[in-house]
Amino acid sequence: MGDGGGYAIGSQHLVNSAARNEKITAILVNNCNYAMTGGQMAPTTLPGMKTETTPYGRDVEQTGYPTQGPEMVAAITQEGAYVARGTISNLKQLKGYLKKALKNQMAGRGFSFVEALATCPTNWRTNAKDTWAFLEKEMPKYFKVGEIKSPAVKEGE
Repeated sequence: MGDGGGYAIGSQHLVNSAARNEKITAILVNNCNYAMTGGQMAPTTLPGMKTETTPYGRDVEQTGYPTQGPEMVAAITQEGAYVARGTISNLKQLKGYLKKALKNQMAGRGFSFVEALATCPTNWRTNAKDTWAFLEKEMPKYFKVGEIKSPAVKEGE
């Protein structure tokens, strides 16, 4: 799912699945905007970031700060849940988080959730160099990459 769908219009599904500790894996792509519908501000739009609906930049006094989705999910999940945030700029690490999430689900331990920080050069209106710089330097200032909640796993799993 996308960040807008997961943290706004579909947030009740994410929250309730996490709270019920459903034995599923949810993967959310965070590119800081509603990319599929024209680049409007999303719950994850960074402070000062320009979008179609925030042409002067996101004003946190009016719209609040970006949603910290994995941290929210980790706070409401039960024992056995797996929650992480990775980035497409480190595919090896992101692949590891996805693998752990799926293994957690298959073992029946609990809800698994991985947020992937991603790019959106079309709506960001950036060239390749600036797109990658935004992903690697700006996004991690607000969205800390790493495992947020990981169940105790037996040796060899």
